[in-house]
Amino acid sequence: MDGVNHVLHSRVRAINSPYSVQGVTPGAGLAQTMDLDVREGSLDRLGTGTIAVRENLGLKVGDTMSFAMADGTDVTQKVVAVYGRGLGFGDLTLPYDLVAAHSDSPMGTVLVSAPDVSKDALTKAVPAGVSVLTQAEAAGRPSGSTINYLALGLIAAFAGIAMVNTLAMAV
Repeated sequence: MDGVNHVLHSRVRAINSPYSVQGVTPGAGLAQTMDLDVREGSLDRLGTGTIAVRENLGLKVGDTMSFAMADGTDVTQKVVAVYGRGLGFGDLTLPYDLVAAHSDSPMGTVLVSAPDVSKDALTKAVPAGVSVLTQAEAAGRPSGSTINYLALGLIAAFAGIAMVNTLAMAV
């Protein structure tokens, strides 16, 4: 097995802007399981009190960033890396333990890089109820947007009904 990384997604709020954040397991597994395209600094220094940020946030290595975690707790972290692939990974990358400690549902995803281990062997090694997917299977999974579109359609339908009722009552 080349690497294992536990990932948890959340949101944080800095002064006037919300940011998407991912909590990751710092260490060797991070480089083996995701390529953030680090432009400045190093993810090897990610740990307690540190943060990696996507480029174009106006921050550079050595700067500090203050923000409120999902539960409202204020934290200040030192920037140790700036990366180019924020889309899909998140604006900010924090240590997993910090994000999990301030999340109401700290269940994330485990990324495993194990090119020499079969899917069957991995399935037997994980607890019951945990899905093991290949990279191709994970990419092909539905994103859940169907439910969002259905809800949007229902809202539009109810708004249309309300408009017709209002017009009918006015006549």
